[in-house]
Amino acid sequence: MSVDPLCRYGRFAAFFAGAALALGVRLPGAEPAAAPSRDFRHSLHYEGGILYGRLLSADPATGLLWESLGVPARTIPLETVREVRFAAPRAALTEAADGTRIGLVHGDVLHGRLLAMDAGGLSLETAYAGTLQIRRSCVRFLLPAAALSSRVYVGPDLLDHWGGWNSLPPRWHWKDGVLTAGRQNARAWRDVGLGRSAQIELVLAWPMSAGIDMDILLYTNPEWGLRGELYRLRLQGTHATLWRQFAAGSQLLGKVYVPILAQTRRAHFSILVSLANRVLELAVNGMPAGKWRDPSPFAGSGTALAFVTRKVHPIAISRMRVAPWPDLGADDGAGAGPERDTVRLANDDGAEGAIRAIEHGMVGIQTEYGPLRIPLERVAWILFAGAENKRPARGRRRVRAWVRGGGRVTMEWGRIENGRLQGRSRALGDATIRLDALARLEFLPAPRMPAGGRKR
Repeated sequence: MSVDPLCRYGRFAAFFAGAALALGVRLPGAEPAAAPSRDFRHSLHYEGGILYGRLLSADPATGLLWESLGVPARTIPLETVREVRFAAPRAALTEAADGTRIGLVHGDVLHGRLLAMDAGGLSLETAYAGTLQIRRSCVRFLLPAAALSSRVYVGPDLLDHWGGWNSLPPRWHWKDGVLTAGRQNARAWRDVGLGRSAQIELVLAWPMSAGIDMDILLYTNPEWGLRGELYRLRLQGTHATLWRQFAAGSQLLGKVYVPILAQTRRAHFSILVSLANRVLELAVNGMPAGKWRDPSPFAGSGTALAFVTRKVHPIAISRMRVAPWPDLGADDGAGAGPERDTVRLANDDGAEGAIRAIEHGMVGIQTEYGPLRIPLERVAWILFAGAENKRPARGRRRVRAWVRGGGRVTMEWGRIENGRLQGRSRALGDATIRLDALARLEFLPAPRMPAGGRKR
C-alpha cells in the first residue's frame, strides 16, 4: 500500500507549528491572535494513510475537503475514506453519566434527557443533536436516568475505598480519579454492586513499548480473594482471553484477536455481561472486539470487580462506570424483542403489557389486570415489544457517528459543513449532529455487488 507523502508532512507540520505557538513564534501567514493548532489535531484515516488536520466539509458528490496545517486544503475521494477521529475540544460535549439511555435496533444507543413518549415515539433532548424525535418501532430498550443515578458506580474513587490481597501502597496509588499500579502482580478490588446484567466501562492506559498485560476479574467475592466462581478477562498484547474460574480450576471460553491494543497506549473498554443469557461482550474504543458464550449457568454470588497487573510497568485505570443493563436476550442485538412491553423495577418486580405513554415522570402501561401508572424513578429498565427487525438501509452514504462520552448513531448522511453533520435515519428522520460532540465518524463501506447485480 502506497503512503501519501502529505501524511508524514502534515504530522510534522502540525508538531512544529504547535511548538512555535507555544514559544510565541509567529509562522509566516499565521494570525497572532488565533490558536489553530487546537483545530489541527484531528486525523483522517483513508487508503492512502493518515492525515492530521481538520475536516472542512464533505459532500457525496464532490468528496471530503481536508486541511492540514501549512498545506493547502485538498479533496479526498469518499470511496477511500475510512474514518475521521476527532480530538477532544476544550469544552467537550458529553451527556451526564446518569442521562437516560435509549437503545435502538441494530445496536445504536442515544443519551439525553427524556421529555416524553407516546404511541408515535420518544422525544429526547441531547447536547449533540438538539431534541430528537425517535420512532417508537425503532426503540428496543430504555434505561431511565433516575434509576441509573442511584445504581451506577462511577470511579475510581479514593484509595481507601479499595481493598486488595496485598498491601495497596506502594503497589497502587490514586490521584485525581486515576488508580495506577506501579508493580507487577498488584491486585485491587472493590464491591461495585455488579448486577447479573450490567455494563462496565473504563479507560486503561499503559506504556506503548511494554503493551497491556492485566486481568479483569468479574463477580469476585472479597472474602474469597482470587478463588471462587468468577470470570477472568485477560488483556495481553493483541489478544483478549476469557476464562470461567471455579474453586478447583478454570475453563477457557475463548480468545480473540484485538489488534488495536498494539496500536495505542490508551483505550476505552466496554464490557456487557448477562448472566441470564450467559453472554459477555467486549468493545474497544467503541468497536466490537469479542463475544463469548458460557455453555453452563453461572453460580457465583460475588458483586465486586478486581484488577491484577502482570507486568512491572505502570498501568492506569480511570473513567470507570458500572451500570445496570437490560437482559436483551442471547441474539446479536437485532431481534424483535419481547411480545409485550416489559417494565422491570429496581426491586426486580415487573409488569408486562402495552405502554401507552411516559410523561410527567410516570409510565402508563395497560396490563391484563388493568392500567397501571408507575413512577419512572422506580424503573430499572424497559424493553419494548414490536421493535423492527428490518436490516438498515445499505446505501453508499452511510456513516456511524460515535458520540464522545458514549452512544452512537448510524445514518445516511447528506452533507458536512459548518461543524455539522446532516443526515437521516429511519429511527430519527432528519437529524443534525455537532462534530465537536463526536469522538469518531466512521464512513461505512458500500454493499458489495455480486455478479448477478443484486445487493447482498
